Order: sequence, then structure tokens, then C-alpha cells
Amino acid sequence: MKIVRLFLLLSMVASSKLQAADGTMQTVKAAVQEQKLAMYSYPTRLGELKFVAADGKPGADARTITLRGKPLLAIKDEKDAQGNALSLMIEDLKPSSTEYEAKIAGQADRPKIRRMVVLLGPVANCVKQFIILDFTGKDAFVSERFGHNPGATACLAFKRATWGKKESEITLGGPLTYVYYTGGKVIGPI
Repeated sequence: MKIVRLFLLLSMVASSKLQAADGTMQTVKAAVQEQKLAMYSYPTRLGELKFVAADGKPGADARTITLRGKPLLAIKDEKDAQGNALSLMIEDLKPSSTEYEAKIAGQADRPKIRRMVVLLGPVANCVKQFIILDFTGKDAFVSERFGHNPGATACLAFKRATWGKKESEITLGGPLTYVYYTGGKVIGPI
């Protein structure tokens, strides 16, 4: 009888440990999913900006960029000269690629994005063109594509951006410099 009770007690403990482990695993999965959502989601003063992959989930190889859940910029099955599918990507290795609003002291949430350079290419290390998203005006502004790349055969590299109130300089490898007029045209290379 004591052995049966001991066995029942041990099986209850083992069962509760398994349930706790399962609960912990679900918590970890939820945290990873939340972190993934945050990696491809950015606050702006006009609403939440999200990079959305072809499967409709936030992701690195975005086909659509949404603002407040509505498409702001989309590419559909575009390919480069070599036949590789193009994606919209974040330039996250160069801090100057994104301009943020001034952070208020004691503000806990992420600072809002004012402007950002978006990469267009098959992979982040082979960019074919660039696009600027601007949230400084009344409405969001999407620039024309830029980057001197005849036939889209070369890979371009982003170097830096110097953001100004009325005009900004975007420098690419080469060096090629483009001037972006806030809410307007991109001129260059100059």
C-alpha cells in the first residue's frame, strides 16, 4: 500500500513538472513571437509601421510595409536582373539610416521614427535600390526608388544619411551622394 501511495505521489509530481515545463515552453514561445513582432514593427507619429513577409507575418523578407495596418509600400513578385525575388528590408547595421524623434526624458517606449531608408534587394548584402519613408509631414511619404544601378545588375551599399529639416544627404558606396528633399524628390547622384 505504501508503495502504491509513493508511486501515485511520484506520478503526480512528475505530471505537475511536465505541465510546468509545457507552460514554460509556451511562455518562451510567446516571448520569442513578441520579440519577432517588435523587430519588424516601428512606432511613428502617424501610427505603427510594420514590415510584412509574403506569408502575412512580420518578417525580414518583407513584400509589404504597412502603416496602421494599411499597405504603405508593396512589391509583388518583383525580381532583379538575375531572377532573384526582391524584398523590402531594414538597414539595421548603420544607425544613421533611421532618424528618430527626440526622446522625452523618462519615456519608456521606443522613440518614434521620423524617416528611414528602406533597402530593396534579394538579400541585405546585395541591395539593388533604396527608398525613403518619411513621417515628418501630415501624411506618410514614400520616395521614388533611387540608386544608380543600370539594369539592376550591381549590388549597392548604404554608407550613411545626414538628415536635415528641408534636405537630407544619402551616401552610398562608390561614393554616390543623393539629395532627398523632404516630402519630395530624390536627386542624384551628385
